[in-house]
Amino acid sequence: MLDMTGSAIETPERSKIYWFFNYIQLRQYAILSAEVSASIQSMEAFIQDAPSSRWAIVRSYSTSRYFDPLVTQLAVQRRLIEVADEDALFRLLAQRRVAGIFSTPMVYRQKIRLHGLEGKVRVADWEREETPSPRSLVLNKRGFSEGEARAWHQLLDGMNRDGTMLRLISRYMSRDEAAAAVWAGGKR
Repeated sequence: MLDMTGSAIETPERSKIYWFFNYIQLRQYAILSAEVSASIQSMEAFIQDAPSSRWAIVRSYSTSRYFDPLVTQLAVQRRLIEVADEDALFRLLAQRRVAGIFSTPMVYRQKIRLHGLEGKVRVADWEREETPSPRSLVLNKRGFSEGEARAWHQLLDGMNRDGTMLRLISRYMSRDEAAAAVWAGGKR
């Protein structure tokens, strides 16, 4: 069990044992093999029109409210491969063992180059949710007191208010993408 992780999505099960503090919001994109027909313009179309194609995700990763039920459909159809990390996703795509994966601009820009996938994949925005999914700093309730957790939350909020978070994530995304990714809401 982790004491801390820097990017996760809160679920009811997870919130029983962890504190979640949103600090960025990221939109997931479909990263598709060039072999996936350009006529496939949605995850539903992929499920229906590419029945022999497989998808990969990082194990235990919640993508978005829209994509998660569709990923479950792929799992039921035995068309889903679960891997340990994002590098494994891109390796499967490079090896042509899967037709698609999900990723965010902060990750896929680097990984496409790293795995020699330039010109071999296309990036598609299939997300139906208007608001990107929040990503949270996650603290284990056994490892952090409520006061310590509150201090981390205040630190993250301060980084968003003073522009530090924007400067950090602008290293990995365009300025507009980074501005859209900075957490503007807050539920705690």
